[in-house]
Parts: sequence; C-alpha cells; structure tokens
Amino acid sequence: MELSQLKVFFEVSEHLNFSKAAKKLHLSQPAVSIRIKSLEKSLKVELFKRSQNKLELTKAGLETKKTCMKIFEEISLLQEKLNEEKHQQEKLNLFFNVNTQENLISKLILIFEDSLRELIKINYFSCFSEKEIFEKVNNINNSFGIVSSESSGFNTNSIPCFPNEIVLLKKNSTNESLHFSNLESIKNEKILFPEESSDEYSIIENRLGIAGYKFEDFDNKKFVSPALINSLTKNSNWLAITTLNIFERENLEGIEIIKLDELFIPYTKYLIFNKGNENNNLKNFNKLLELLIELSSKSVDEVQESILRKDIHHNNNLTYKDNFLPFQKIYLNNIDRNNKTNLDVKIGVQHDTIQTSLASIIPEKLCFFDLFLNECDRKENITPKWINHNSAYPIISKLKTEELDFGIVGDYAISHLANQETNSAEDIVLVSFVSINPEGGGSNLILPRDSNVKSLDEFSKGSTIAVPFLSTAYGSLLYNLKSQNLRREVTLKDYSINNINSIKETNVDAFAFFTPFDYLLESTKDFEILNESISAPISYYGVLVRKAFLQKNEDIVKAFIKSLISAKYWFYSASSTIQKISKWTGVSEKIVNSILGNRIGKDCHYIPDMKIRKDWIDTYTNEIYFEPGTVDFNQTTKKNPIIFEDLLNDAYKELNLK
Repeated sequence: MELSQLKVFFEVSEHLNFSKAAKKLHLSQPAVSIRIKSLEKSLKVELFKRSQNKLELTKAGLETKKTCMKIFEEISLLQEKLNEEKHQQEKLNLFFNVNTQENLISKLILIFEDSLRELIKINYFSCFSEKEIFEKVNNINNSFGIVSSESSGFNTNSIPCFPNEIVLLKKNSTNESLHFSNLESIKNEKILFPEESSDEYSIIENRLGIAGYKFEDFDNKKFVSPALINSLTKNSNWLAITTLNIFERENLEGIEIIKLDELFIPYTKYLIFNKGNENNNLKNFNKLLELLIELSSKSVDEVQESILRKDIHHNNNLTYKDNFLPFQKIYLNNIDRNNKTNLDVKIGVQHDTIQTSLASIIPEKLCFFDLFLNECDRKENITPKWINHNSAYPIISKLKTEELDFGIVGDYAISHLANQETNSAEDIVLVSFVSINPEGGGSNLILPRDSNVKSLDEFSKGSTIAVPFLSTAYGSLLYNLKSQNLRREVTLKDYSINNINSIKETNVDAFAFFTPFDYLLESTKDFEILNESISAPISYYGVLVRKAFLQKNEDIVKAFIKSLISAKYWFYSASSTIQKISKWTGVSEKIVNSILGNRIGKDCHYIPDMKIRKDWIDTYTNEIYFEPGTVDFNQTTKKNPIIFEDLLNDAYKELNLK
C-alpha cells in the first residue's frame, strides 16, 4: 500500500466518480482504476460497490475513508510545522563599526552564512561608533555586537574574543635602513593617527598615556579617517600607528607591520550581547557563541605564529605554542583622576641581576605593570616605584619594615626569610617565580690573579671571603663550605658592589658573586674566576609580597604577575631583546646572553618561568639551605616559605583568550 493509492482512493470516494477524480488528480481514468484495484488487492477487501450507473462505498470503504482523512490531516499538520520552522528561523541582529572592523566583519559574515544559514537569520547593521553599538545592543532584543572595551550595561553581557594589536605601519620600500622598535624612535617621523572622533583614537590615546606619551609628543603628525590609513601608508612615506586585527593582515600587501615595544601586548575585542538572547531561549544562540569562540581561538594561534621570531639567542626548537600570548583588557571609562588619592606601590629590584629582568627592568621600561594596573577599578591613582638595590639583603630588610611592598630575590633569601623566628616569616609570601636554573649555575669565587689558591679546600684557616649576604652566591657558598667541612675555617664578610673600581681596596682573600658580577670583576684584569664552581644544585628567583599588602590589594598583585607574564612574551617575541636589556642595565650583551640566551653546558643560564615549583623549594630548603650558626645541616625544623599561587593561576586565566 502506497500513499499515492490512498490519495487516489480519497478523491474517488469524495466524487464517487472515476472520471471526476481522474480530472482532479490530473490522471487518466485507467490510471485511477488501476490504483484502486491495487489498493483493494493490498487490503484484500472491496472498497466500492460498482453498478452500471452508480458507485458506492462499501463498509470497508467508509472505514478506509475515515482513516485516510486522519492520515492526511496529520500529514498536513506536519507540513505546516516544517514549513513554519523553515520560514521562522531564529533572528539575530549584528551591530558593528564598518570603519574599524571591515575585514573582521566581512570574514564573519561569510562564516555565519556558510555555517549557520539554516539555523539563524542574521541581519547586519553598520554603526558610526562603539558607543552606538552599545546603545543598540542594550536596547534591542536578539542582538549582539563587537567592540573594543569591556562595558556591560544593564541589559548586556560580554565575553572577550578576537585579538587586536596596536601597530606601526610602514611602506615596504620606505627607507629600509631605519629601524623602529619603540615610541622614542619615531617621535620625529611623519606619522598618521586615527582621527579624534574614532574609537581607535581613544584606544591608542589610552595606550600611549600608559607608556608616558601623548599625541603632542609627535611633532609631524596628522589625524585621518581609520578607513584611509592603510591606503595612505601604502602610497606615501608616512608612517601610521593604528589598530589591527588578524584578518586585516591578509590585506596589507606592500605594507610592513612593526610591533613597538611599549605597544607590544595585544588587546582583546569583546562580543557584547543582549541578555534577552538567553532569556528568550534562543536555541541556536549558543552555537553562534561557540563558533565565535572557536574562531577567536584560531586567530590567537595565527597571531602567535605570525610574530614569533627565530633569534640566535633563543632555542631554535621554540614554537609559538611554548610562548603564552597575553591580552590586555581595554577600559575607556572617563575617570576624573584629579579627585583620586595617590597610592605608591614600591618594588625592590636588582637591575644588575639579569636573572630577574622579567620582574624588574623589562616591565619597568615598557610600563607593563602600569598597563595592567589600568585594569584595576580603584579609588586611588596607583604609581609603581621601582627601587634598585645591589643585593637581596636590603630588599628583605625593607620588606620587614614595610618600606617595600614587593621584593624580587633569589632562593637563599626566600628560604632565609621563611626560617626566621620573628613574625616576618609569616608576614611575607611567595606569589610567583621569575626564573629558574635546573643546573644551579651562576655563582663563582673570584680571586686576585696573584693568588695561589686553586680550589675551595686550599683556603687557609682564617681566610676571608666577601659575599653579598642573603644573595644566591651567599647560599651557594655556604652550601659548598658545609659540604666540604670548611665552614669554620673561612670567615664571610658582607659585601655589595657599589663601584667596581673600589673593589681593589677591599682587604679579603676572595669574593663570591653570582653572575653577572663575577664576569664584571674578572673583566678588570686584576681578578680571575676560580676554576671550581660554588653553585648549588638548583637555583631560582621569585616574587615576595608583604602579606598585609596582598590581603588589601589582590588586584595590584595580580597586575604585577601579569606584567611578568607579558615580559616573558615580549622577551621571546620582540626583536633584539638581549641588546635592549644590555642597554638598559649596562651589562654587556655577552653576559646577558649567557644568562638569558641559549644554554651552553652547565653554565649560568636561567629560564624565564613564573610557575612556582614546590618540589624545588622543598629540595632547596631541606638539602641546600644552611643558616650560619646552626649545628645540624639537615635540621628537621626547616620551613618552606608561605606560598600563595592563586593569583598566578588567575592571572594566566584572565590573560588567556583561548
């Protein structure tokens, strides 16, 4: 039995006439007769009583007609429902700024129409500003938009998506001999900026201000429509500072993209959507969100891959996936800073200790800490104060007396502080590592060139070794003296280098310094490094914070950790970072490279790494750390520092766009 047979039967039963039914069905009369006979054969009953001039339904025919009516009614309802669903798709409105998002929106439209066409009907509306986008999305149900600043309204939610950068554009053929790497290098160049009424103007103004610059600092500038910047740059000798998303890179043929150091950290766009999208139970809206998040994640990979450099001082096997890509959140709220109180955040650093560069000289010079302080919603104007020291000892002292809020110190100082009987052991916490050395290299003995001592055990009883107390070299020297039962034979004297030339006047038998001071001293030609390392098996540097400060200012501490993560990204991704650190610190490129460049054997190479390695701390505290005046080297009373790693984990989560 077929549905077509039932349709023919129903028409014949309505007209009780084969000819009329055939005409209605656009069939021949024989074709109608054949289908009726086939149906009767299938049902094994007669459906009609046939006489010479009359056609009537049998009892079985009447029952079959009733059933057919029910079947055709159900089929009609099914067709109506399917047709309604087909023509009544979920409808959404996308609002965007065509001046700044042309390539991004074009890409999204093609993807939406290809992937979601059967599920969602999307209408696209161009706006003149992001303020207009916010207003439209906030007031219109079933709508969403893409903007640069996180600003959830009464009726909107937002999620971060799609990486954007602030870049310098330059015509490929324009004076290739010039090398632009920072804002200072372009101050006197001819530069195009987005016009004042544009959203890009506000974004760039915000980032310039964080870096300590204003538009007024650039003498030869012009403000033009963002839509004209690419074309003008390509066809002139003007440079341009503008915003860029990953999809725009595909359309910049003939233009060189340069990432300036102070503007190196990308920022994120935001997808804002009306809360009614969730309240109205739009079945396929989540599919739209999932698609956008997937596209955003892929674009992060593309950004990382596009700007990772392969430099001689970095591991050639390094891939973009090994280098976490951080993102800044843009806040463009108009804040009256004149009515705010001031809060100085004091960070104790050691600029000459290259191992700590990612927590000191890099975030200071590139204003990375300031960048993420901009995300803090505070009643105070927060100002970082970077205070340089020659060793860890004064940093630890100032943390105890609350003269510092942060301190960047090495392994020995961290363990020393944790094992004090005073309250300071409980009052200061470890929130992040800065760098690690799995080989423990970096500390050496330096002797006058006329010395006859060739190894540590050749020092005579009563010899004096000068070493910065609480430094990594101090801890390594104590470890080696104890291991060789020489602790009582040698006197240690606290000494910090203030002037390399004055060291000749120091009346000691040897010096113990960590890199780079050992190499700096050897470079004077009056001293040489003992051909016997006094390093400990492992070494690391970390970030200490006063507990009272942390409890009141978690957001500030988290911002500082974000600046470290960003410094690591800059170090591995920007150009000539070894040379720049050398210039900022005054330490030679060779020494900086030996510490932060590629490892060569068991040397003083440190790896930038923020992860707190608790197993390393356990090993150092129980097997390496030794406090002068104690009797038992393997004391069971040794304590690890207080560790608070929640903010480190939160920082990574908040910086992540994948």
